Parts: sequence; structure tokens; C-alpha cells
Amino acid sequence: MLHRIEHFGAKVGNTAAAPSYISITGLAKRAKLGGYIGANEYICSELGRLIGLPVPHCAFARDGNKKSEVYFCSLSFNVMQVELPNIIPPMFVNNHPSISAGIIVFDILIGNPDRHKGNLGEFLHRDGIDLFVFDHSHALLGIKAGEGSRRLDALSDRLGIASGGQTLGNAHCLGKVVSNLSFFNEWLSRVESIPDWYFKRLIDVPLEHNLITKTEAEHLFTFFIERKSKIRGLILDNLNQFPRLQSRPIL
Repeated sequence: MLHRIEHFGAKVGNTAAAPSYISITGLAKRAKLGGYIGANEYICSELGRLIGLPVPHCAFARDGNKKSEVYFCSLSFNVMQVELPNIIPPMFVNNHPSISAGIIVFDILIGNPDRHKGNLGEFLHRDGIDLFVFDHSHALLGIKAGEGSRRLDALSDRLGIASGGQTLGNAHCLGKVVSNLSFFNEWLSRVESIPDWYFKRLIDVPLEHNLITKTEAEHLFTFFIERKSKIRGLILDNLNQFPRLQSRPIL
């Protein structure tokens, strides 16, 4: 995944290998917009990359003119800065079966009800194809301020990837077309191997920026520990979310 350098600044030091200050194209969202956008985006982005999905690198940053404003920032993968077309889900699953499985498993882990054909990307270039997974603002604590813990409770026995009153989103664009779950086991093993301390480390970052409360942080930690331990059972209990499944999987 290559990014676009917009500006080269002064060098740091005088050696031959001295680095230079640079400006790289990125995207920013107000972290407190919609209640939990910054916390959701940061935690999900870091988890996605940990298990091997092509999620852009991210960080929190402050606006130099507004000292109290915190932004969630991610590096832009759109080096041409043009509007990219939506994916075609059946073709995406057929061409990238393993990554598709990873995206579905990941979205179940984070209870993401908003995986549509506009927040997955395919970028064709002379060396091949780059894939991108982005936009997790509706996952985890959701989009209603003060209702984050309630949403986590509602996800207890749900996949969280379908449209409806509890998840408040769209039916999963890949889940609707996947016909077998043969690639799921590898990704499930990756999720189950995430250490407890890593979840806590991720949750502590938005907590330190006052983007979530201590109670919400504790609730998130408990949610993840329980979620990763029962994710296989959740999938087997909700196979109706995969309407084109050809046979019952062994997970």
C-alpha cells in the first residue's frame, strides 16, 4: 500500500541517511462527531491491521487552531485523489475469497452493521491490485452518544452485521453473496489469538483523549474478551445471515 507525499520539508540532521519532514495525504474526522466516531474508527482500524486486513494506518491528531479539537486521521490510499467506483460484491468475493472471509469475520468481531459496497476498495495499477477496508464509524459503540454500552449489550448474541433495529445499518454486502465459509477458520484463529492486553491497550487510547468514559472502556474490554471466545458459536447460530450458503460449515 503506497501513499502520496504532498510536500518535502527540511532534513533532520546532516548525514547522508538523514530523514526529511514530509506531508502525506490523509483524511480526518472530528473524533467526537456522532458520539463515538473517533473511538470506533481507531480501535477497529488497529484491530483490522493486526489480523492482516488492508486497513489504512491511523492516529489521533489535534487541529493547531483549535487546541481542544481531536481528530481521527487515516492515511489516504487514494493516491490519484479521484472518486473510486464501488465494488461489485459477487466479483469481489470470487476474486478475493480469503480477504472477503477476513472482512466478514472482522465485522462480526466489531459488530459492524455498515459494510456496504462503497467502503471497500480495489485499486488497480501496473503492479497488480491493492485492496482497502475502511470506515468503521458505526461499529462497536455505535453512533448514538451515551448509548454505547447499550449497543454492546444488544450485540451479545448477534453477529451485528445485518440491518435492523438493533444494529442500525445495512445488510453485509459480502455476507449476502458468500456461498461457503471455508476460508473462515484461518481468520477466526487470528481473532481468537488476539491477546487480552492488546484490547486494553487499544481501548486506553480513546479513553486518554476523553472520547469514551471509564465505564464504556471497561464495557468494551469485557465485550471483546467474550466476543472472541464465542465468535465461532455466534456464526453457527446465525447462519441465516448468509442466504447463499450451500452447506453447513465446520468451524
